[in-house]
Amino acid sequence: MSEAKLDLILNEIGSMKEDIGSLKAGQEKLEKGQKEHYGLIQKNGVAIEALHSDVKAVAEGHSVLFNKIDEVKELVRGVDDKVEEKRKVVKDIDRDLKAHVKLPVHA
Repeated sequence: MSEAKLDLILNEIGSMKEDIGSLKAGQEKLEKGQKEHYGLIQKNGVAIEALHSDVKAVAEGHSVLFNKIDEVKELVRGVDDKVEEKRKVVKDIDRDLKAHVKLPVHA
């Protein structure tokens, strides 16, 4: 192997050692921050868990409400159908009454 290649490899190894040192320093900072703020992290974790269960309860409540709304819509459709039937009956009666009033007996 040539001496230039060997120098290049040694330089790369040195650069890697610096990168590893930098990574270790970053990891130490992260671990220090976690230790310093452990209580806050735990507290927020608990708050997030509580929020999660609240959101789940609200979603389940919405699901129940949507089902009830669908049931009410079905009932309203049934009422609409009955009203339409009665409207036709009233229309027929009105037509018959108008025809009856036009009879000579009512003149």
